[in-house]
Amino acid sequence: MQPSRFRLVVLLALGACGRSQLYAPPPADAGVACVVGQPVDCETALLGSCKPGKATCILVNNKPQPSATCVAINQPQTEVCDGLDNDCDGQIDEGLRCPHPPVVTCGPEQEADANTIARVTGSASDPDGDAVTCQWSVVSRPDTATGEFGTAQSCDGSEYPADIVGRHQLRLTATDSTGRSASCETAVIVQPVGDLWIELTWDRANDVDLHLQHPSVGDPVASSHWAQPAGNNDCYWNNKSPEWDTPELDDNPSLDRDDEFNVGPENIRINTPTVKQSYRVGVHWFKTRQGSPVTATVRVYCAQTLVSEQKHTMGSVGEMWFVGSVEHGGTSCSFAPDGRTFFVQPVE
Repeated sequence: MQPSRFRLVVLLALGACGRSQLYAPPPADAGVACVVGQPVDCETALLGSCKPGKATCILVNNKPQPSATCVAINQPQTEVCDGLDNDCDGQIDEGLRCPHPPVVTCGPEQEADANTIARVTGSASDPDGDAVTCQWSVVSRPDTATGEFGTAQSCDGSEYPADIVGRHQLRLTATDSTGRSASCETAVIVQPVGDLWIELTWDRANDVDLHLQHPSVGDPVASSHWAQPAGNNDCYWNNKSPEWDTPELDDNPSLDRDDEFNVGPENIRINTPTVKQSYRVGVHWFKTRQGSPVTATVRVYCAQTLVSEQKHTMGSVGEMWFVGSVEHGGTSCSFAPDGRTFFVQPVE
C-alpha cells in the first residue's frame, strides 16, 4: 500500500532539518483571518531561527482555515555571534566567544530647583572585561533650554545645569573597546522656586531683560514707569532685590539670573506674593549683539504650576513689551495678557 500524503508529512517532520511540520491549526471559527491560497504565519516544532513558518490557507468545511502543514521559513545555518539560535539546536551563540555590549545603569529620576546644578549618576561595566568609555547626552528638554553637561563626564555621573523649568530627559551611553554600546536614560525635573516664578528666554543672542513692576507706580505703558525712572517700583537687572510691601514678610521680588550675552534664561521670583496684588510683567530689548528680530518667550508659574506662556517678536532696541499682569489669590493665581509695546530708552 502506498503511504498516504498525510504519512509523508509526518516523515518530513521527523527529519532533523526537515522544513515541514504538523501543527494544530486553529478551528475554522476561531476568527483567524486568512485568504484561501495565501500564506499564514505559524510556528513549527523546530527550535531557534527555524521555529517561524508559513502555512497555506485552505477551505475546511467551506470555511477558510490555515492548513495543518507549517513550513519553516529558515534553514539551519552556521552559528554566529548575533544573539540568535542560527543552527536551530536550542542554544544561542554556542561554541563561540562573542563580545557582549556593556551593562549600563542610570540613577533614578530627580527633581531640582531651577538655577541649580543637578548631579546625574550611573554605572557601566563590560562582561568581557573590555575597557569602557561613557558619554552623557540630552534626549529631550524644554525647547529654550541651553545648558550643557560639565566637562568632567564619567560612567559614574556628570553635572547638568537645571536652567529651564520642565522635564529634561538625559541618556548615558557606554561604549567598549570593540565598538559595542548600550544606553540607559534618566531625567531631571526642574521646578520653579517660590509661589510666583517668571521665566524669560529669547531666540537670538542679544541683551534682553525681564522686568516686574509694582502696581503702585501707575500706568504700565508709560515709559517713565520702567527701569531707572521707576525707582524702586521695577525689579530688573539694575534693581535686583527691591523692598516691596510688608517688611516682615517674604514678599520682595528677586531677579535671580541675568543674562547679557546669550538667550537666557532670566527669572524673577517672589516667594510669598501679596494676595490680590496685580504685578506687571515686562520685557525690554536693551542691547543688540546678534541683530533683529528677537522672539521672546515668557512663562509664568504659580505654586510650581504653569499658568501662562506668552511669545512676542521684538523689532528694535529699546522696545518694551508689556506682557501682562499676574495676580496671586493665595492658593492660585491668574494672568491677564496685554501685549502692548512702547519705547524705553536703554540706559547703562
